[in-house]
Amino acid sequence: MKEQKILNPHFTKSKTAWFKELCGFVAHDTLSQIGIQAIVWECFYVIWRVNTGWRYFSDQWHEHYSFFLIPLGIYCFYFIAYKIFYRKGNLKSFFGFSFILCCLIICAEYLYIIDTITTRIPTNLPAIEYQSSKRYFQQETWLAIALRDFAIFAIVGFGLIYRDAMQHYLDQKKQLKLIRQNELLSHQLRNHLVHNHFMKNISMSYMGSHPESKDEIKEILFLFSFSLTYTDNILYPVQEEIKFARSLVAFFQKQHPGLPIQFDVKNKECKAYILPLVCEPIICNMFAHGVVSQEGMMQITFDFTDPAMLTMEFINKIKPGQAFSFNPHSQGLKLLRERLKLTYNEEASVEESVENDRVTVLLSIVSLPSKDVSAQ
Repeated sequence: MKEQKILNPHFTKSKTAWFKELCGFVAHDTLSQIGIQAIVWECFYVIWRVNTGWRYFSDQWHEHYSFFLIPLGIYCFYFIAYKIFYRKGNLKSFFGFSFILCCLIICAEYLYIIDTITTRIPTNLPAIEYQSSKRYFQQETWLAIALRDFAIFAIVGFGLIYRDAMQHYLDQKKQLKLIRQNELLSHQLRNHLVHNHFMKNISMSYMGSHPESKDEIKEILFLFSFSLTYTDNILYPVQEEIKFARSLVAFFQKQHPGLPIQFDVKNKECKAYILPLVCEPIICNMFAHGVVSQEGMMQITFDFTDPAMLTMEFINKIKPGQAFSFNPHSQGLKLLRERLKLTYNEEASVEESVENDRVTVLLSIVSLPSKDVSAQ
């Protein structure tokens, strides 16, 4: 038997995965953060000593200790302004305290070093020239310190705000991912229960004991399954919508055999795509609120002769006192309008008109050929 080699799992990781793991550890490990900050401040101090443009005096001890005023102000800003005041409803206090703290550090540094600068001015100069030189050095020192410290505070402050914004974005993205996963699981569970429990087990058992209603139950299951399958706002061929409308009308007509219904399709070869089940609430309203006896008359026309626009017209006679789509408690057409607006924006409309005892609903939707479906 060949000896099986056991590989070290650390060496089996890719370089990218190892680097991401290291960055994640450094970002969340407290000791690592302290070490990184110490290194950054040490580098900053070296630049401070080497770059003479950042210091304005020759006194070694003043030069050494004035540097520590900046980290002191930064950590006061972090632990007080950022940790305590940086809240959604307290941003004015956060920016106000940060500005005051920055000004205090600037004033402290200025007062600490200004004497070491002005004492370098020769005392044997005329009084006017001496005062002019003193004012010049005071103004230049004040301006240079203010610009430098404001820049440092701004970099640190906006860096913290950016980090907080990125963390908030990642948290929202994670929460949205969990919501979508829950919705997907709920959708899969609902489909499983409906298709396996209701449609296969209960319905098939009922049809086995009631064979006389087998055809009718199959029609109901077809309409139910079709409606359940196309609940998402995904476009499908308009021929599928016509097929569903025919099946829905045929089912209702069996319940009302004396009702005259005219179903017409103009340009049956249309290859456009459409939002699913747009005609379902209108057809159901026609039978729910309309006259379904021999005195009634329904006309359903799918007009696809215009390649740029799909038009569906629904005409029927309504019962006295029926509000049809104007009923404030009706949700079907309200949901339809919201779906159309979400998918087509202003390129789809539902227009209604009532004349005497007949109501006309005209549904117009921009035509989308098959090549545009992938963009939806």
